[in-house]
Amino acid sequence: MSRSHVAVVRGGMSSEYEVSMRTGAAVLRALQSLEYPYKDVTITKTGDWLVGGRRYLPEQVLQDIDVVFIALHGEHGEDGRLQRYLTNHQIPYTGSRALASATALNKAFTKRLVQAHGITTPRFALFDERNTAADSNFHSLLAFGTELVIKPVAAGSSVDTLVGVPLTDVPNQVRSLLSKYETVMVEECIRGKELTVGILEQFRDQDHFVLPPIEIKPLDSHMFYSYDAKYGGQTELVCPASLSDIECSQLQDLATSVHRLLDLRHYSRSDFIVQDGQAYFLEINTLPGLTKTSLFPRALQTAGVEYDELVAHLIDKAAH
Repeated sequence: MSRSHVAVVRGGMSSEYEVSMRTGAAVLRALQSLEYPYKDVTITKTGDWLVGGRRYLPEQVLQDIDVVFIALHGEHGEDGRLQRYLTNHQIPYTGSRALASATALNKAFTKRLVQAHGITTPRFALFDERNTAADSNFHSLLAFGTELVIKPVAAGSSVDTLVGVPLTDVPNQVRSLLSKYETVMVEECIRGKELTVGILEQFRDQDHFVLPPIEIKPLDSHMFYSYDAKYGGQTELVCPASLSDIECSQLQDLATSVHRLLDLRHYSRSDFIVQDGQAYFLEINTLPGLTKTSLFPRALQTAGVEYDELVAHLIDKAAH
């Protein structure tokens, strides 16, 4: 049986370049094991497309490719631009389509959509250069409590996310982040169990195969699941999570609902906080990390799914 010629696109211009390179490397190892013909494509931090260290135009790289495995993360990877290019050139690819990708990457769009459908999420406010000139613009945050969360509105891997920021420090922290990002979100800080739930479409005779929830327990030196905690091995992961059957079912239903509401495709991973039995949706990842320390593969392992099986399944779904 002939196998699809796959281009693994990794790297990219986002703040998650290194994570993307590691995800791509893991996918490439799986393709070798599965004996797929493949091409290793790196997008540099300046946007150049490289194969074997040589620069090419995207159309040159992709002219003999059947499927693109998108191993990018974060802005410039999950924002729909590459997805739109591939769609326009009729090249199949893994992951969600362009509009759904762009919507899901924007935390504010996502939160407003799920709120409109009755899903609970922490209260939030948005700030940009227009509404940060005076401290009075931050007065509405008093209703959120004395400790807040600050994050870019469109970035991943908890890059530049601040948790437990005293209300008095918020204006300066927001202005600092606005030197790097166009829009910044300030959320109320919900304390509780940090959990994540993955979805894999059309797998094991289920339209939405829901992975077992993972409870995330960063070490005491980390207040939350920060970038360092994610990729530095400084977190205890409990899978399946220590939840009641009712709590587990609730989270899995919520993850499925958000995946459907955003019209996502192939796979996703939703993050939650559970406080006193109440689940709060935080955000969703349309291209979850697939490194050896990433959450999605860990949940797959608990469900008895091998990594190579995931890669082959995603390629098959993209190709058909």
